[in-house]
Amino acid sequence: MFIGAQGSKKFTDDTIPSGSSRVTYEITAVRSTKRGGAAQFNVNIGVGGDGLMTATVSPLKLAA
Repeated sequence: MFIGAQGSKKFTDDTIPSGSSRVTYEITAVRSTKRGGAAQFNVNIGVGGDGLMTATVSPLKLAA
């Protein structure tokens, strides 16, 4: 999925099943005619002590 060409980007994933606690994304940067290596990230989803949704992101694998 292409998110955009310049500036700040955001992505809302409406396909995550209810009750999921972790999602993994693979992201590849593209600039002009060059493509970077892929990077994988885990997004851990939960609920904090205040009852608000929390999400933490951690790199899983960075391309060389």
